[in-house]
Amino acid sequence: MVMKLLEFRTLLLKIYQKARFIINPIIKFFLSTMVFNWINSEIGYDQRFASKTIVLLLSAICAVTPGGVLVFLAMVLMLVHVFHASILLAALLFLMFVVLYGLLMRFAPEEALAAVAVPVLAKYNLHYCVPMVLGCIATPLSMLPCACGVIIWYLISIVKNFSGVQVNIKNLDEVISLFTGVVDAFLANKQMLITIAVFALVITAIFIIRRFSFDFAFVVSIGAGVLVNILGFLVAVLHFNVSINAGKLILMSLISGVIAVVLEFFKRVLDYTAIERVQFEDDDYYYYVKAVPKVNVSIPRHNVKRMSDYGDDEESEETPASGSYAAFGNDDFDAAEEEEEDIRIAEPPKKKNRFAFNRSDYIKEPALAASKDSEIRYEEFDDSDFDDAGTGFDDEIIRYDRDEDMSSYGMKNIGPADDDKPGDDGDYETWMTLDDDDNNN
Repeated sequence: MVMKLLEFRTLLLKIYQKARFIINPIIKFFLSTMVFNWINSEIGYDQRFASKTIVLLLSAICAVTPGGVLVFLAMVLMLVHVFHASILLAALLFLMFVVLYGLLMRFAPEEALAAVAVPVLAKYNLHYCVPMVLGCIATPLSMLPCACGVIIWYLISIVKNFSGVQVNIKNLDEVISLFTGVVDAFLANKQMLITIAVFALVITAIFIIRRFSFDFAFVVSIGAGVLVNILGFLVAVLHFNVSINAGKLILMSLISGVIAVVLEFFKRVLDYTAIERVQFEDDDYYYYVKAVPKVNVSIPRHNVKRMSDYGDDEESEETPASGSYAAFGNDDFDAAEEEEEDIRIAEPPKKKNRFAFNRSDYIKEPALAASKDSEIRYEEFDDSDFDDAGTGFDDEIIRYDRDEDMSSYGMKNIGPADDDKPGDDGDYETWMTLDDDDNNN
């Protein structure tokens, strides 16, 4: 079972690595769609910007841009809707968003998506998994985008309560009264402050514990985060008179912990049975190193073996006359992937007589020339060079100076030249251009 899970993990990671440039935009597109739909469902006062066309257009932009762009466009869309309901609320919300966005982009731009993930997942009571995941992959500074998400979540509910208040802009007292009421409601929201504090504790606890060197520290840290999350909210219920459903809190915290474990499983799997401890030193320090190898599992491939009999008429078009082919899977494959190899099964070459050749065995053109200092005499092959049967040859086909070794030119020495020829003084040997089969014989 464990091996099957590891193989499934390797398969998914390999698919993701090959298609990450397509998968990442798709994930961001769907996340952006969820964010904009959530905004329209909560404060969709301006129906023109709540249309599906606007949502799809904004989601397409966010799919190919960094996470900070999604946060920015989400804040702009919220401001547009609130501005349609109340100009004063929009102005106050604008000031808050400027502060939040500035802090977010300054200290934790890489975790900016957490600021919109918290309010969206809070609709399904899964916002507890955000600090757990951030504790596993980020630093304690990630509590800032997490806190921004909590603030946006509760700020929207406050805006909804004050959006119906009619205020005369010319009346300064009414304007101040509205601003004071919103700020007081924001600061007096104990549940928001408790959520920010508990999420910060969860991120810190997971980050500290996962940095220890004991076995399964990552899984233990997630378990500790789940425990801190549950105890933190239960303590808030007892001491601060906050209304929280304890049963739902425990259940959704456990589910969030499982989600964090699954994500950690796809991020890394360590083999604690093969731990190595190394000690070494340099001029300034003495080092104690504990190395835990990662588990890498290759995916087995099922190969199809195709066999054909030699001389089969059905295979004659694809199989040369010298033999047949068969494709086998190579059992030796590395950790990355299995390599396949085609193996040719051919007939052993027939033994030829050294001095019996067919016409096709000859290259009917002059051989490669030797150095200019060497005396070379040659004649091109033609039909007159062969005997009546077409298998013999005249001994004056090609003649080279015996001091010149022509084997590097694909030639073969087939014996001394005929000394009885006119003009020969016995210093010549006969060389011949042969094909691959003749050179092997």
